[in-house]
Amino acid sequence: MDNSSQTKTIAEKALGATATAKDAVANASANARESTQTAAVETRSFLERNPLGLAIGSIAVGFLVGLALPMSDLEREKVAPFSDKFTQQAKGAASDFVTQGKTVVLEAVTTALKPSAN
Repeated sequence: MDNSSQTKTIAEKALGATATAKDAVANASANARESTQTAAVETRSFLERNPLGLAIGSIAVGFLVGLALPMSDLEREKVAPFSDKFTQQAKGAASDFVTQGKTVVLEAVTTALKPSAN
């Protein structure tokens, strides 16, 4: 094989590899587009079947955004006293809930471990 035929073979291989790469990119792009469209249709369908879930999710996102934003001076002045009181009440309620939960679990375990009277 002379140099010109080797060059021609290398060029043909490079063109073939380029065509293969183009086809792979085109296929990947089409697959990604199809997957995106499918996901959008499935999401829309889910949200249409579950409007309450959408409402709850929207409220949760709004709450998280509100938490992420810094508190203004006016909010600090007007809301802080109520916030501290509410936080203390929430901690008390959570503590009571945990205590009640422990009691229920302890009773359930005790009942489950008791030998049956059969």
